Amino acid sequence: HGMELCDVFFQNPQTGCRTDALVFDRDYELVVLLNAHRPITNGGVIVQVADEIGSRISSLCTPEEGIPSIDFDGPVEVTFTIPRLQLFPGKYAVNVVIRRFGDTTVYLDLEAVLVFEVMAEPVRQSAHSYGHAHGIVRIADGARLHCGVPAGV
Repeated sequence: HGMELCDVFFQNPQTGCRTDALVFDRDYELVVLLNAHRPITNGGVIVQVADEIGSRISSLCTPEEGIPSIDFDGPVEVTFTIPRLQLFPGKYAVNVVIRRFGDTTVYLDLEAVLVFEVMAEPVRQSAHSYGHAHGIVRIADGARLHCGVPAGV
């Protein structure tokens, strides 16, 4: 359909350096470089993250991240912000999909265009890093403790 994926990679937002080995709880950017050989209006970029067995873990979609629509014509670069990466250590794959809103046509649908690994890192005062047994993603960010007084009193 005239759309080409030129590159997709993670980079360190502070240095702009590419990286393949990501560390849990650190900041990254995911860059998608595309080239439209013919114009496509009112489009969007969808990046799907899958685990090793192909289950979808997350989706990054340009409208949800503040880009209502894209008029593709020539080179286009989309950079997704990923603060404090919360995927537990393991191997993951990136799929890239290009669609037009209000149109069933899929202009690009590529699987496993990037395979990456998340490395373990202890969080806060933890003695251990997260591992495969902990699941897929961290959903909490802190806790409160009340001792000796019933909560809410």
